[in-house]
Amino acid sequence: EGEEGRVEDYSDREGYQADFLGEEMMVELPAVQRAADDVLDFEIDGKSETALKYEHYSVVMSRSRRQCFFSAVNIDGNLSKKNTRAGWKWDPRIPKAQQIMKECYGSPPKFSRGHMTRREDPGWGKDAATAKRGNEDSMHVTNTTPQMQAFNAPIWLALEDYALGHAREDAMKISVFTGPY
Repeated sequence: EGEEGRVEDYSDREGYQADFLGEEMMVELPAVQRAADDVLDFEIDGKSETALKYEHYSVVMSRSRRQCFFSAVNIDGNLSKKNTRAGWKWDPRIPKAQQIMKECYGSPPKFSRGHMTRREDPGWGKDAATAKRGNEDSMHVTNTTPQMQAFNAPIWLALEDYALGHAREDAMKISVFTGPY
């Protein structure tokens, strides 16, 4: 199960942009400090990287847990577009052994697969293809964490709806970080 692209398919992904809110409001990706030696590093074009860059968002992975430490997304409410849900997929830039597709997800007592960066958040762009790519990129298993469905659906979803709804309503830009801080 799970679709997988080619490493080259991601060469144009810029990921989270620190200057998205403007030069005077630069917000860099956080640094993992307490478990810095557990950050998964990988090689792209001969260069060591620690952030997987997708359309409008990035994730930093834990080597031991095979899940992301955190995600960071830029949202442009003025350019937000609705898209249909795609299937879950592997990220070919890191080994499958460093990703969790099914092991802990399923019917109770297992967990729900919860997005770190919400599916709709990176689904924006000046054209429909960019918005669709942001939506589809959010469906990588690197962007998930085990969640109790009772927390994921009503409580967390309400917070996500509030943030994205106001970004759309006010046509504003926001950056969202998800993870333990």
